[in-house]
Amino acid sequence: MAIELPGEVVSFLSVIGIDRPTVHADEVGESAPHARRFAQGAGSSYRAAVSSG
Repeated sequence: MAIELPGEVVSFLSVIGIDRPTVHADEVGESAPHARRFAQGAGSSYRAAVSSG
C-alpha cells in the first residue's frame, strides 16, 4: 500500500534537500510480467545466438 504525500509536502521536502521517489509500487508490480517476458525473450535470443555461433 502506497503512501502518497500532497504535492506541496513533496515540494517542500525537495526544497530542503530531501528527495522522495515518485514511483508507485502498484505500477511497478503491474509492469513486472512485461519485464519478465522481455528478459525471457532476450535470454532465448542470446542462447540461440551462442549455440549457433
